[in-house]
Amino acid sequence: MNFKADKLELATRVLKARLAKGLTQAQLAEKIRCTQSAIHQIESGKVLPKQETLFKLGKALDVPVGRLYSDTVPNRILGQSMLGVLWIRIHYWWYRRKRNIPASG
Repeated sequence: MNFKADKLELATRVLKARLAKGLTQAQLAEKIRCTQSAIHQIESGKVLPKQETLFKLGKALDVPVGRLYSDTVPNRILGQSMLGVLWIRIHYWWYRRKRNIPASG
């Protein structure tokens, strides 16, 4: 897995979804109750957002969470099924595990 490419893909998809919805970064931040700076960091590919933030982004942008991730084989096969959601959670867990990032932060 190439996490740098995944972060950039996620950043691009969030940016496109936000622009398609006609929202500014500040408006999106207000909808999901975070800072405009956090949205900027996500859209620039500097950070991979927490899982709960991804779900909030998906809801605010009316985009299934699976569509925010790159078009991997599991994403195409599993889609929005429960297995697809499980795949997203495992992917996120693996990313944090490889970087020794605590679950709380």
